[in-house]
Amino acid sequence: MINSKFQFNKNLFMFFKFLNQAISKHNFIFKVFLFVINIVFLINNAKAENDLKKTNRYSQSLSIQFGINGYLSDKNSFGLQLIPPDLSYSVELFDNDIFNISTAIFYDNIGVKIKDSNFSYRFGQRLDFGYEFGIFTPYITMGLGSIRKNHNYQTSMIYGGGFLTKIRERILWANEINFQDVHRSNSSYKIANLSTGIVYAF
Repeated sequence: MINSKFQFNKNLFMFFKFLNQAISKHNFIFKVFLFVINIVFLINNAKAENDLKKTNRYSQSLSIQFGINGYLSDKNSFGLQLIPPDLSYSVELFDNDIFNISTAIFYDNIGVKIKDSNFSYRFGQRLDFGYEFGIFTPYITMGLGSIRKNHNYQTSMIYGGGFLTKIRERILWANEINFQDVHRSNSSYKIANLSTGIVYAF
């Protein structure tokens, strides 16, 4: 079990490396951000097995969500995106039974068209800061995402908030809204993503 977890984390680190090369090739800030998170991730996972033995907690999770997306200046732009769903893999960095911090890599199906520009999907990395209140965990999120616009990519900050509701021992219900500023010609637009789905902790 331990060997399989560390092999999985090794594979994930290789994915981080690929993500770093693919997204951040032309974005120095994003490259530094990913490098710092990757170092924290490796340090955290070196201690993960001992921490789990002591606390019997789950330090990783997978999420599948479905979103309604659009840009704020046009309410008619909003639509439901089902296939493929939004996906993320999260690793807990800190938890003292009150506050928690986690990092996640994610893929979001956006599907928003602004005039002749199609913002189809995005992927990146984020940090979540949560406050545990019984079965509820409200949180704020911030990170960087690379969004595909026609045949190119734009990288900018993602920010928002949401809450988790514990349904069963390993199952949580997630609800979130987040925003990302994108550019078309000389104009700026704020894309909104409102999503709901299930989180499986392990």
